[in-house]
Amino acid sequence: MIYDNLNNIQNYIGKNPNFDVIINYIETNDLTALPLGKTVIDDQNYVMIFDNTLTEGKIQPFEVHRLYSDLHVTLNDAELLHYTPLKKLTVTREYVETEDAALGETQQFQSCQIDTSHFAVFFPNEAHSVKNYAGHSQVKKAVFKFKQ
Repeated sequence: MIYDNLNNIQNYIGKNPNFDVIINYIETNDLTALPLGKTVIDDQNYVMIFDNTLTEGKIQPFEVHRLYSDLHVTLNDAELLHYTPLKKLTVTREYVETEDAALGETQQFQSCQIDTSHFAVFFPNEAHSVKNYAGHSQVKKAVFKFKQ
């Protein structure tokens, strides 16, 4: 997992060729102008734009991917994300290949808050919970998916 300020994103160039594509895309495009839904960047990478209702007082299910990493950043307001190692997750839905996701729950996790200047990256097999309330009930966000 990576949690950092967007001003530092260049520090991650060279870690993964597809991550480099995402970094370049973030730096050269107006993310707020992207339409809701999926925008394909290339054959290995894409971005999903969501307008999510956040949940207060209840932790959302954790998701785990095998093929893609996720980079999360909000386009307005803030969102609370939770992270836990895979070994601490109780699986509630087995892996579905077409969604590249399994779901689970846990009470042992760390949290970080993303906003328009902070991002988080979750790599395959890193369980994370999204759509958690951070002071606002609605948030528009970008989730970049890149292959390992």
